[in-house]
Amino acid sequence: MRKLLFIMVLMLVAGTVTAREITPLKTDLPLPVIQNDASAACVAGNNGTPAGYYGSWFLGYEDYAIPINAGDSGCNCGEGVTVTAIHMLLALDDLANFSVAVAVLDAETDGAGCLSPGVEIAVSPAYTVTGLTGGLAYYDIAIPITAPCATVNDAQFIAMYFLDDNNGQFCGIPVTDPPNACFGYNDYGNGYEDLVVDYGFQGDIMIWADMECCAEPVSTESSTFGNVKSLFR
Repeated sequence: MRKLLFIMVLMLVAGTVTAREITPLKTDLPLPVIQNDASAACVAGNNGTPAGYYGSWFLGYEDYAIPINAGDSGCNCGEGVTVTAIHMLLALDDLANFSVAVAVLDAETDGAGCLSPGVEIAVSPAYTVTGLTGGLAYYDIAIPITAPCATVNDAQFIAMYFLDDNNGQFCGIPVTDPPNACFGYNDYGNGYEDLVVDYGFQGDIMIWADMECCAEPVSTESSTFGNVKSLFR
């Protein structure tokens, strides 16, 4: 009887995390024109042209993260860089109404030759994405953050946290081609998992950071603004 009870409890716990299934990549939206912030000293991450988007992957209450290295991105800051905003490209419609925050994470080695998301270094306040009027399209969700000064060649992760499920409404996850292992990570309750290796994503999720040069650790005072840009022709 004790063994049976233990098995039943284990099944209940395991059932609290929803299984994920990948569906074919959708390519029905006009390509976006992504414009980098001209005031940023440099940009690091993946802000290329999407090959399409996954229309049924998003569940909500989950995190997405990618690694960045300002030095590898051609940043010319001499002493250090700090992340000032984190972007994620999403496919959304006018019903979008969800809250997000962004974070800078430490980069840890996973023992298999990859870097993986580590502990939080900095996190932004929560912002609500709502009031879109452009219809189904690609949108650049840009959230400001105050992060410590890091050396130019430090590897870090940048992440976007989805704090709810968008009221069950549509939220597409765009990707660029080709797919790369050890790049795009998703945590929906199982810890961070590689979207290409573990789930067969056909491209890399689109997250990038605006960065500024710095020499001393920056203030931890929170920013008070956000930015959502519609990106369609």
